[in-house]
Amino acid sequence: MIRAYAHNGLTIGIEADADEHTWLEEFLTPAFAVADVPMQAVDVRVGLDPIAPPTAGDRDSDTCVAFAQDSSPLELPVRRTSRGLAVHDATDGIVYAVEDDGRSTRVGVYGDRLQARAHVLRVVREYAHNHSIARGAVVLHAAAIVTRGRAVLIAGPKHSGKTTTMLRLLEQTGVGFLSNDRVVVRHGTPPAALAVPTVVAIRSGSRELLPSIAARLAHCGDLLQHREARLAAGPRPPRTWQDAWHISPPQLCAALPCASEACAPVGAVVFPNADRESAFVDRLDDERAATAIDGALLCRASGRFCSEVFTLGATPPEANEMMRRCRALVPAVACYAIGVPDVRANASLATLIAACLERPC
Repeated sequence: MIRAYAHNGLTIGIEADADEHTWLEEFLTPAFAVADVPMQAVDVRVGLDPIAPPTAGDRDSDTCVAFAQDSSPLELPVRRTSRGLAVHDATDGIVYAVEDDGRSTRVGVYGDRLQARAHVLRVVREYAHNHSIARGAVVLHAAAIVTRGRAVLIAGPKHSGKTTTMLRLLEQTGVGFLSNDRVVVRHGTPPAALAVPTVVAIRSGSRELLPSIAARLAHCGDLLQHREARLAAGPRPPRTWQDAWHISPPQLCAALPCASEACAPVGAVVFPNADRESAFVDRLDDERAATAIDGALLCRASGRFCSEVFTLGATPPEANEMMRRCRALVPAVACYAIGVPDVRANASLATLIAACLERPC
């Protein structure tokens, strides 16, 4: 069974059984539009196959950047085949067979079949990520909500409070969920923020600060199961890695509850700062805004902005080009440093966000 999933002009055909598609469609929408299409209308084809584990002779010592990540890219062993590349993730028992100049990827699984769903999702997201960058967009390390018809991006480094800030805002009436961890920003007047489906990791510190949200998510079940399977299994704790609950965007939106959005014009980019003693909104001048946006680029620390595997042949941009794109956003995007000393003060935070949206660009 093949279905098409489209994001920012790229269409990806996925071949899988009906149960896999039920899960994928739940996780990917509304960020990806879904339709049944003939294969000739598909730009990339991704499939999921059971395989035997690779033998020692099938492995090479060469590595490649398989997935772009903020802290550091995920490099995996790779070997060349007669038709392309075989990339091996031994941790989860996965081999990615990438062929036809990147237009066909088979996700071969010899490990946990349920876990393999996350790898199909990851490949789809990586193609979309790289495609958007090739078209001139930037991908920010940010969470995003939608209020008053505009997106507010909450940007900053790892552990800066992006997810906690987003969750607190989502408790407000009329606030919708757009994205967590990464957001595609497409240039325009105004620029557009596009959702990128990722797992929402809610650490123990955030759960302590947000007990009402934690209570609603404590028995939401395994994000690797689709909604019908979770309902059939009954209340279960979320999948946990280290100290973080791993929640899917649909689980989060159902529990709060709030709407899930695919795209919205950018109203503001905010950079949380809770160090001061009083609440504040500080509009950044052009130079500070450019520096802040550049610092919030996904993968900025490593300078490896794109996968070397899950791409359609475009040359990855250099750091200078990404900086230029950040500066090009400044005239059209209002940027603010904001602070709420009482991290539980949802109403105060909502007031600060409203102040950002009310100020002229």
